[in-house]
Amino acid sequence: MFKKILVAFDGSKQAQKALRYAADYAKKAGASISIIYVAERIPLPISPTDTTYIIQQELKAMGELEVKKAGFIASEYGIKAELVTVEGHPVDEILKYAKKGGFDLIVVGDRGKGSVERLLLGSVSESVVHHAHCAVLVVK
Repeated sequence: MFKKILVAFDGSKQAQKALRYAADYAKKAGASISIIYVAERIPLPISPTDTTYIIQQELKAMGELEVKKAGFIASEYGIKAELVTVEGHPVDEILKYAKKGGFDLIVVGDRGKGSVERLLLGSVSESVVHHAHCAVLVVK
């Protein structure tokens, strides 16, 4: 049985479905849940501008709102989840947080909101499956 679950959340319908699945499991198994939202860093121009900084701050603020929504979803199952928002590349940050936190299961949706980069380089869920130190559940 899994006791420490990390749910990667981007606000998409698939991420919500994955979270609901994880919350239901956690409730039955007595497991803890942490929900991570990764605000992607936007590529910086040669010299950073105030506009770039403002956009990055907006992305982070949107992430904090999304993770609060995720916390509300978990609470519908009687789960008090740890809510985490970080900045960086989604795969790298999910894997780093999972390893550092000693999670024994990562739960992801099979596709998220995505970006052009993800379409070209592969999905977050696929990369997490291939590189995670622990079990990964991909929810369709």
